[in-house]
Amino acid sequence: MMTEGHVAKDKVSIVLAVYNEEAIVRDAVNSLLKQEAWDFEVEILVVDGNSTDRTSKILKEMAEQNAGRIKYVFNEKRIAPAAFNLGIKEASGNYIAIFGSHAKYADNYLSVCLEEIHKTGAVGCSGTVIPRMEEDNQESELCLSILTSRIGVSGGSFRTRSSGFAESIPYGVFKKEVFDKVGWYDERLVRNQDNDMNARINKAGYKLYITDRTHAYYYPKSNLKALKKYAFNTGLWNAKSLKFGSYTLRLLHFVPFFFLLFNILLIATLVLSVIYDTYYLVLPLLLVYLLYWVLIVFETSKLRFEFKENRLAFPVAVYSFHLNYGFGTLKGFLSNR
Repeated sequence: MMTEGHVAKDKVSIVLAVYNEEAIVRDAVNSLLKQEAWDFEVEILVVDGNSTDRTSKILKEMAEQNAGRIKYVFNEKRIAPAAFNLGIKEASGNYIAIFGSHAKYADNYLSVCLEEIHKTGAVGCSGTVIPRMEEDNQESELCLSILTSRIGVSGGSFRTRSSGFAESIPYGVFKKEVFDKVGWYDERLVRNQDNDMNARINKAGYKLYITDRTHAYYYPKSNLKALKKYAFNTGLWNAKSLKFGSYTLRLLHFVPFFFLLFNILLIATLVLSVIYDTYYLVLPLLLVYLLYWVLIVFETSKLRFEFKENRLAFPVAVYSFHLNYGFGTLKGFLSNR
C-alpha cells in the first residue's frame, strides 16, 4: 500500500510494432534497453505481427534474457494500429511511447521527452528524427536522398525542426490518459494512423511538443524496389484515409496524384495533336513538364552524393517515386474497400 506523502514513480511503456525486421530489430530494442531512466520505470512491449523471418525468434530470446523488462506480444492482425492498441491494452505505465523498429533512439530520449511534457504541459512529446542509411551502398544513398529532399517528399521533415509545439510528432511519448479521452488507434487505417491520432489529439484541445534536445536515427527503405512499394502504398492509403473520413490529410499529400493525371493528360494531348494537327495545345503542357524537370535538376545540383552515379540516377528515381505514389492514390480512389 502506498504510504501517505509517497508519490508513485512515472512508468513509460514502450510499444514497439514489429514485422519481419530481423536485420534491425535487435539494434532497435537494444537502444531502448539503454534508456537513461533514473527517476522513472520502463517496460518494453514488442508487438510482433506474426513475422515470417527470424524476428519472432530474436524477440522471444531477448524477452527471455530481459525478463521483467521486455514482454513479447503477438499481433494476429499484423497491422500497425492493431499493434499500438494491443500495446496500450497491455501497458502498465502512465506514459505510452509509440515507437517504430526502423529507428535507434538516443539514450536520453525518454527522459528528455518526460521532462518536456512536465515543463510544457503537452500530452505528448518527441525528439527530432535524423535519417540514416541502413547500408552504405549506392542504392541506399539514392533512397535516402529521395526521402529527404525537398523535391522528393516536399522537404517537410521532423529532423530540421527546432523545439516547439507541433501539430504532429514522430515516435511520441504520450500521457496514457489521452488515449482514453480521444480514443485508440483507428484499425481501418493500415497507414496514416499516427497522423490521425495526432489530429484527434489536436482537435480535442491538447498540445504536442517536439524537442531538439534528443533525437532518433531513422533507417528508411534501402532499395528502390522497396521504395517504389512504399510510395505506392502511401499514396493508396492517403486516398483510403480520405474515404474513411480522416481529416489529417492536406492538398500536399495529393500532389503526386495530380502529377500522374497531368502526365496522362500530356500523353493524350500529344496523341490528339498528331491526329488533329493541334500542336499548339501541347506547348503549355510541355512547358509545365519542362519546369518539373528543371526543378529536379536544380534540387539534384544542391545534393551531395558519395556515389557519383546517383547524380544521374536521382532525377529518374524521383520521377518514378512520384508516379508510383500517384498510381497508389489512383487505385485508392477507385477501390471499393
